[in-house]
Amino acid sequence: MAANVNPELMAPPPDPNESRQGVLLGPLTVLLLLSLGFYGLRLYSRIRPKMRVSWDDYSITLSVILAIILFGVTCQSAAYGFGRHAITVTPNHMVGIMLLTYISQLALMWSVTFTKISVAFMLLRIRRSKIWIWGMWGSIVILMGAAIAYTVIISTECIPTSDFWNRAVKPELAAHCRKPKKGFYTVISTSIIIIISDVFFSLIPLTFIFKINRPLREKIVLAILMAMGLCASVASIVRVVSGVSVFKTPDNGSTASLMDPTWDSVYLLVWGFVEVYLGIVAACVPCLKAFFERALRRVGITVNGSSRTSGAHPSQWTTMRRGAYDLKSESPRSRGAWPGHTSDCYPGTYDNSEYELLESDRVVLKQTDLDIRTEFVKS
Repeated sequence: MAANVNPELMAPPPDPNESRQGVLLGPLTVLLLLSLGFYGLRLYSRIRPKMRVSWDDYSITLSVILAIILFGVTCQSAAYGFGRHAITVTPNHMVGIMLLTYISQLALMWSVTFTKISVAFMLLRIRRSKIWIWGMWGSIVILMGAAIAYTVIISTECIPTSDFWNRAVKPELAAHCRKPKKGFYTVISTSIIIIISDVFFSLIPLTFIFKINRPLREKIVLAILMAMGLCASVASIVRVVSGVSVFKTPDNGSTASLMDPTWDSVYLLVWGFVEVYLGIVAACVPCLKAFFERALRRVGITVNGSSRTSGAHPSQWTTMRRGAYDLKSESPRSRGAWPGHTSDCYPGTYDNSEYELLESDRVVLKQTDLDIRTEFVKS
């Protein structure tokens, strides 16, 4: 009776000159620069012309810091031989790769988490209804809980934790670790939570965007901007599917493992990068609407319509100073404003607007400096 032999064990040895490091580092560098560019524009728009930094900005900053750490860790891992076949990696370098893999897993998870929390804080300022507040804070708690659980599970995959990377040179230490597929179930579970949060944060703004008093074209643009988080969720789905193919279970039902870990897991990591960096971009884009409008005005492109009427008087300037909004009804008393907004991240508000929440009577006061120019042309 013929024994069941894994075909991969009978395959010829891999080419030691093969490398996937270009596939790994190329997209990583481009995506990092792209996310840093959008983050820099967001930060600039939040501190100019005056400081308006809030909790969503702090959260996305933590995400960017972790994304930079992820980039550095991956570059060092590639220097040790990640992206090449395992047979070409020395035992000491394999220990380094495993240690950096542990760090990158945590950096990736927490970077994605802080990005989602940043979006939740941003959405918290859009509406102030009790259900909305509870929903956003509930999402933040779930995201934090998932990230903490992931950290605990990854850190206790081997007891002690150092056996996670030392088992590369001491195979007997693998007895102190959980089986690889159990760790992958953790990745799947947390990825499902992240995917659900992406869909939730991307689609929930649609419940009110099309109800605001703005032109239809602007509503569509806003809906697209807010739904950009779905791109990150697509990357997360692809990462899960790629992981399933990597950690496949043999026909005999034994536990799956990576035959060539430094080679087989490259694409899995690349999709993780896409999820992290596109998530940062998607979280920053809605905050740049006012920034790009100001930039277009500076080059002579008007983004808002102007009115021209007949009359006998020259140009006039009108200044509007203050408007008030009742949070219970959540309907603005003046056209073009949105309760709970800051001017950079949300539509329907004007530059240099300031909001003050009066807890005693649940009223938002909006201090607005707005110049409206109306031209009267002699008939």
